[in-house]
Amino acid sequence: MLRDYGLAKIENSEKLIHLYQGNPLWLKIVATQIQELEENLIELLPDATILLPEDLKDSLQQQCDRLSQAEKQTLSVLITKNQPISLVELLETTEMLPSDLLNTLQSLYCRSLIAKQKNLYSMPSILKEHYRENQSRLNVV
Repeated sequence: MLRDYGLAKIENSEKLIHLYQGNPLWLKIVATQIQELEENLIELLPDATILLPEDLKDSLQQQCDRLSQAEKQTLSVLITKNQPISLVELLETTEMLPSDLLNTLQSLYCRSLIAKQKNLYSMPSILKEHYRENQSRLNVV
């Protein structure tokens, strides 16, 4: 996909893919912005800088608007954590039934709203950044 936008050869293309969780829509929107502004834009930015073009903000906001109460509760826990947390910690923090929490985690994971590594869950950096910019609109916490 980055090749289609002439960005496959940029030095930080792997970092870009990692920052946006490999999500094709997110990458397409960001690649379009980079291409329109300047191809080496990503190389000029500090490490771990997240670009949030308006189209991407709109897409993320639409997803947040459709969250169930259980999903909002789960994300509110993950937003406050600086490191991934286990299922046990989530169960202790959310007061949800285990089956409800597992269904919630599966739903969030399938929509790329949470990340999972080994048995730990976290919120992707892109969503944390979006949340920081739009705390009042998200109604997550």
